[in-house]
Amino acid sequence: MSHNATKSLAEGTAKRPSMGFINNEMKMLFKDDICLTECWGPVQMCVYRMDYIHIPSGYKIIFECERGVIVAQIANNDIITYLTEIYPEANYLHYENKEADLKHLINLVYKAISDI
Repeated sequence: MSHNATKSLAEGTAKRPSMGFINNEMKMLFKDDICLTECWGPVQMCVYRMDYIHIPSGYKIIFECERGVIVAQIANNDIITYLTEIYPEANYLHYENKEADLKHLINLVYKAISDI
């Protein structure tokens, strides 16, 4: 994890506990296979972003939150895949203040990476 990402995560988690929750769940599921590469926010209206790299595959995992709604994407070079394209059960609003929504989204990311 880069120093800037670590600092941003610590500052962000103080304002938006969901940032720390996402990071902890990601580390628990992926163990040493991921690294937080970028993190910024939160800014007004609960906007933040967290970028991870999945080390074995080189895929980028991106969590973006805007106005309390969070989405996850998986990027391979310039091709971005939204989870709703793979899993119909992801096609509803996931709220950053609901642990069940965050767990659901993180588990779908893990499933998608595992299926690749």
